[in-house]
Amino acid sequence: MEPAALHILIVDNSPEDRLTLRQLLTRASPDTYTITEADCGDLALAACQRSPLDCILLDYRIPDMDGKSVLAALRDRSDVPVVVLTGVGTEAMAVDLLPYAAQDYVVKAALTSERLGLMIQHAIASVRLTRERDQSLALLTTVLATLPVGVMLLDADLHIQRSNPALLAVLGQPTAALHGQALPQFWPGLALELAAPCAQVLRGVPFSEREIALPATADHAARCLAVSGTPLHDPNGTSLLILLTVQDITERKRERDDIALRQQVTMLDHTEQDLQAAYAELETQASRLNSLITHAPVGIALLDMTLRFQHINTSLAEMNRRSPEAHLGCTIAEVLPALASIVESIYHQVIATGEPILNLEINDRFLNMPGAYRLRS
Repeated sequence: MEPAALHILIVDNSPEDRLTLRQLLTRASPDTYTITEADCGDLALAACQRSPLDCILLDYRIPDMDGKSVLAALRDRSDVPVVVLTGVGTEAMAVDLLPYAAQDYVVKAALTSERLGLMIQHAIASVRLTRERDQSLALLTTVLATLPVGVMLLDADLHIQRSNPALLAVLGQPTAALHGQALPQFWPGLALELAAPCAQVLRGVPFSEREIALPATADHAARCLAVSGTPLHDPNGTSLLILLTVQDITERKRERDDIALRQQVTMLDHTEQDLQAAYAELETQASRLNSLITHAPVGIALLDMTLRFQHINTSLAEMNRRSPEAHLGCTIAEVLPALASIVESIYHQVIATGEPILNLEINDRFLNMPGAYRLRS
């Protein structure tokens, strides 16, 4: 079955420029695009409401509205991919367009049929990935909201990035008030107890069921918490975060201690059963969270010092067109020979310097794979 033609809207007040763009689009692939034209911003916005569009080619300067005004009005109703066309492109213009979520911009004089086609494909792919990421984040938010244990996401400086409603029962205040706060300022006692375990997590080593006894303060009664931590990358895959699960086990511990005073032998049996149930519950929650990471839309892999795959998630394995198991223990050269020739030297540089290399994009013409490969080491 032939893929459906892409619906492209050309917005330009110059009939000559609209004709040029139409010819560039149809020259190499006459059946690839369905083209609609508009010569002003109002007509462009009306066209967006009439039918779904795959991409808009928008002239930066049109009579009734400039490109920013059209984008601002468009973003109120749609996330359709937009490539901005201009007579003279500058870095300042690119920065100027950032708040309006244009996927790309290009100087008209630099356009070729091939380049225009690639820019449209890149813009469409970029928006598709953003939509998938937003859907995954929405799913994560829903899952976090239903978890029976408190969840807290910290950055490397122990600033709270995300939390869930169950944390309210532990902390005693709305979790929205916590976001952006540094844990040492909000709760110094807890931060002091977690400093060493969190440093361990930032080195990639999780910890489980650390019981922390916190003394009474002006804001909190004395309590006992059970805290587990695991490393996690942010949605962009760029920085290591600390995922903590927190349970207030004060009452459970008090009951356990009271039973111990009254009936030590019986209490030993009950305690073992309680702990097994607690461990099973926490392992279930940890498994759910690990499943979220495994099925994240961002490709993640862990390589050893000889550049052999030690771990890979489903998203990256699918990009490489192999099963996760087919990667394990193999070098990059064995899995993707074309990729190895490009990035092995980069990985060796990261190993030698200890410094990351971010956002290195490798185009499909090097890899013979669809789309583009963006590398963060």
